[in-house]
Amino acid sequence: MLSQKVKLLLVNPLGGFYFLVVPFYFLLSPVDIPKPFLEHLEELRQMLIKPLIALGVSMLLCWVFLRQLIEAIKHPLQVVCDDKGIKIEDFLFTLNVVDPLTISIETGLFAGIVIAFPFIFFFAGQFIVPALHPNERRLLIPAFSAGGLLFIGGALFCYFLILPQALRFFIEWNEWFGWRAQWPIQSYIGFVLQMMIAFGLSFELPLVIAILAQLGIVSHEFLSKHRRHAVFALIVFAACVTPTSDPFTLGMMFGPMYLLYELSIGIAWYIEQRHIRRMRAEGLMDDLD
Repeated sequence: MLSQKVKLLLVNPLGGFYFLVVPFYFLLSPVDIPKPFLEHLEELRQMLIKPLIALGVSMLLCWVFLRQLIEAIKHPLQVVCDDKGIKIEDFLFTLNVVDPLTISIETGLFAGIVIAFPFIFFFAGQFIVPALHPNERRLLIPAFSAGGLLFIGGALFCYFLILPQALRFFIEWNEWFGWRAQWPIQSYIGFVLQMMIAFGLSFELPLVIAILAQLGIVSHEFLSKHRRHAVFALIVFAACVTPTSDPFTLGMMFGPMYLLYELSIGIAWYIEQRHIRRMRAEGLMDDLD
């Protein structure tokens, strides 16, 4: 049984992720036993409860370390302020008496979503995988693992690269007008966390394309032919998930997503070539037989 599981990992069609998904595989490895309808409902109930528990634990951890979390959220702005030789205290302030409570709740919620998202992927996989055929399991097991890693990668990409540039742009735009930039801390924290979640979701695009290509639903020719339609869809998606409606923020979201779309075309081509090589190898084996 163990050797069969190892073999299943080594021949997974997404290739390259199996070293990352070994722990996930043995936890997700299903026992295909027919169950009554009520037992499936019970499993569905447990599947819905587990992500809520993961979110609750993540939020609790965020509230325990709330001060350190706030300092981490302020870091992109601190980088810009240090470069410009100004104090971060000149920018952030509260407006209302209850703002500290509101900020604590919202920060714990959004940061908890970022932390709990990979675990939500995992629990969803635990529920879905037992109902799949072996070849479908080979596809989804690495996909669920890669999905969590891509989300974290997108959030970190936004945190270290996108946010400092976006904040610098808006500060310098205020300076160009001769205005003094002061932002409510609730607005700033909401902007940072929503941008990180939005980039985390956008980084799932190559994975979605890879799954669709592996299932034969899309091809690299189809993706290339409908590039104009994809651009429109990406602009609409960026407009929906970005926390502000300004064209600069939308452009900073759309640019990486378009590059990911082009990367997805290459991934689809690679998967097609693997299928072609596999089919040719099987044909040669048939001829020899």
